Amino acid sequence: MKRWAPMIGVLIVMLTPQFAQGVEVEGNPRGNGIVLRDHQIKPEKRHHFDGGSGQRTLEEPKHPCTYNGLILACNIPEPSVPLGTVFTPGLARQAVANIPLPGLELHVQPDGETLVNVPTIFWVDPQPFETSIELLGREIEVEATPESFTWVHGDGTTQTTTHPGQPYPREDITHRYFHPAELAARVDTTYSVRFSIDGDGWTDLGEVLIATGPTTAIDVHEAAPVLVR
Repeated sequence: MKRWAPMIGVLIVMLTPQFAQGVEVEGNPRGNGIVLRDHQIKPEKRHHFDGGSGQRTLEEPKHPCTYNGLILACNIPEPSVPLGTVFTPGLARQAVANIPLPGLELHVQPDGETLVNVPTIFWVDPQPFETSIELLGREIEVEATPESFTWVHGDGTTQTTTHPGQPYPREDITHRYFHPAELAARVDTTYSVRFSIDGDGWTDLGEVLIATGPTTAIDVHEAAPVLVR
């Protein structure tokens, strides 16, 4: 029996929660006996949109990272929360600030090709963005609204506006190219963001978030004058 006593002692130690987790169980700094440890992002609700109608849709998107018909890059690692971390508004704010926001597709007229010294029209179709995350057992709703747009023309110049532009015949946002070239243009969208914790009112994030849009190819040509008789 004495020969088996050490092995039985080792087995008891291995079955204790502290040994199984590999860490020492810590008390809650607030002294209420609760240690919040769960953390996950809900992929089924990560990208949820109202489609500009002002009403929240109930059906889920066909792809968890779909926005306005585009598939977003969602291979973003989930944040690591240390064991024993207690939920705070500051932690919620940090999680919201790291949410990826959708970059908008740039529309150009003439489509894909333009001429030197001819006004080229730019516009986008912005939509409010909604998502939700679960952080340490708390539900955080997030709303992001496009506030301004930085138009990157592809020739080294940019311009920033607070309106998204419109297609022809409106010429709200235009740019003239002065040299023939094959360029890649885009628009970077600046969002104002607010969040709500467990439905308890809305709080402004306190900083704007910028989403870089995908590039649009533009071929700039130089028209040669032709004498017509």
